[in-house]
Amino acid sequence: MCHKMAKIGAGQGGGLRFFLTNGFECIELRTPSANALVLFACRLLPYPPLKPQVDRMNHARRALACCIISASCLPHSLACAQEIASVSIGPKSSMGVSLASASSPAKPIKLLQPGKLLLCGGNRLPDSILETFYRLGGAENGNLVIVPTASPRSESKEYSRWIQMWDAYPWKSVSIVNADSREQACQEDLVELIRNASAVWIAGGDQQRLVDRYHGTPVYAEILKLLERDAIVGGTSAGSAIASHDMIADGESIPVMKAGWGVLPEVIVDQHFSQRNRFGRLSLAVQQNPKRIGVGIDESTGMLIDRNGVQVLGDGAIHVFQVKPNAEVVTDRTAAGSSIPKANWQRLTTWGPIQTSK
Repeated sequence: MCHKMAKIGAGQGGGLRFFLTNGFECIELRTPSANALVLFACRLLPYPPLKPQVDRMNHARRALACCIISASCLPHSLACAQEIASVSIGPKSSMGVSLASASSPAKPIKLLQPGKLLLCGGNRLPDSILETFYRLGGAENGNLVIVPTASPRSESKEYSRWIQMWDAYPWKSVSIVNADSREQACQEDLVELIRNASAVWIAGGDQQRLVDRYHGTPVYAEILKLLERDAIVGGTSAGSAIASHDMIADGESIPVMKAGWGVLPEVIVDQHFSQRNRFGRLSLAVQQNPKRIGVGIDESTGMLIDRNGVQVLGDGAIHVFQVKPNAEVVTDRTAAGSSIPKANWQRLTTWGPIQTSK
């Protein structure tokens, strides 16, 4: 098991006070109620519809036991949580987790310190994007990790198509992280590859596969830590969409929204944007989530985000959607070769996880 210990009790001033350790660190977190913890834990592992309350609790305990819980992944999952009515939690579970409920507001959670994030819109990426990622990833001294899990083709364990993408760039090392299950995403050998990386590239496919395999696991936590130490994480297509807090998981014209990784908690990312005419889809997504902004990334285009702002790379443009107080959706287009200062679009450079609700 990856999770070694959890002690939960009433904090001073109310709420729940968490002390959690994964064997490497101990953290403290507060949340307003036990119900939020239950839904958070249930979100960590795929699970069928929950009916009896005892099933909710058993699954919550199982999730807490088998998944690493770190300072970086707890706030995002709790941010997605909604109260579950009439769920009671005993004073102590069989796993030694003690609980006490109260009703004060949650303690604010510190945001990630931004590293460098390169989100691309899919299809063939021009050399200017690949060269930028290579340079920011340490160039010939860099250790690249490729995560091809979003693609069903990755199940064949034949990774040449993803490795060949970087053949022209003499990385110090190139490794693959491709977990078959959430349990495998707890394994130390995969975590160690991320820990030693200077660059992580998340390939395209189905973004829901990335959520199902990695969210809330040690691999996910190490990717967030990599960003905090000013390394670079990049991705294309599904590997870009996953950065969203409220993620477009599917839907041709009407978006199907699910929880993403929450690296950019204020942003909904869409990709293949102009080429697949996804203007209407993203407009609906921000109307449904008016506290978010939408960013559509064209194919062969990259959006490089760091502590200074946003640079648009490649051949196309990015399209920013925002809902005004009068419910009007306004858009702003920025072409490749241009920059967006941090002061202009503060929310594009706000890094997660977050604890605020929609």
